[in-house]
Amino acid sequence: MSDHSTSDQLTDDARRADDHRRRAKEHAHQGRYDEAIACWRRVEELDPYDADALARIASLTLEKARHGAPAEQDAELDDADPA
Repeated sequence: MSDHSTSDQLTDDARRADDHRRRAKEHAHQGRYDEAIACWRRVEELDPYDADALARIASLTLEKARHGAPAEQDAELDDADPA
């Protein structure tokens, strides 16, 4: 692989990471924690040195736990409860 190709790949990865960061923030703002976490994990894959990604994953995981299961999961759990 030439230096030019390596440079192009790094630029493409940086662009994709930026796109996933933007989407992660949008999902988090909408309360869509699983989608936000998935986007931050993709950022982490594309840019392993991104210090913000791990912190955001941890923060969103806690936020998700505080808010409990989404309404559709609550309904599924109610349907499964024989009591």
